[in-house]
Amino acid sequence: MLTDTIFELVARNAEKHSDEIAIIGLSEQPITYVMLEKQILETITALQRHGIGSGDCIALVLPNGPMLAMAFIAIAS
Repeated sequence: MLTDTIFELVARNAEKHSDEIAIIGLSEQPITYVMLEKQILETITALQRHGIGSGDCIALVLPNGPMLAMAFIAIAS
């Protein structure tokens, strides 16, 4: 569906294709959809614990790779 968020797409794939690879970094272990969903949810929880919520500005300073993608999806959620 065109109105789904990136996180909703990840969550749906985690349900349907849990052990399939979602992201591969050059020098890192592949991340499955289930692992990606878990890391995104943990990041969202950590941000909320620090009082960061919808509408707040956040800067990301990470090298290109799986962790940047995961953090971007968490923040966009």
